Amino acid sequence: MTSTPQPLSTDTAFELLANEQRRRALRHVADKDGPLTVDQLVDALLADTTHSADSDTTRDQLEISLHHTHLPKLHDAGVIEYDPQRETIRYHATDIVEELLEQC
Repeated sequence: MTSTPQPLSTDTAFELLANEQRRRALRHVADKDGPLTVDQLVDALLADTTHSADSDTTRDQLEISLHHTHLPKLHDAGVIEYDPQRETIRYHATDIVEELLEQC
């Protein structure tokens, strides 16, 4: 028996997007038509120089925080599909996340 995914609550969407690093990651993942790798996401986030608050973050620190915190949280909420063994990420658009990302 398969379960139907539950819609994302407003509270969950706010919680997910409250973190700047998650917002930035989600924007990059959402801009891709297909899956991307964690390495590609890390490269994109490091290349994004518009957010100086993260300028001291090293590649290893960023990869660890994505792998252990941000990607699993987004996956558990159903916003992305994340395969930690293959290190691939695929975005699953939701109306509320799309609307909130536009406002952030």
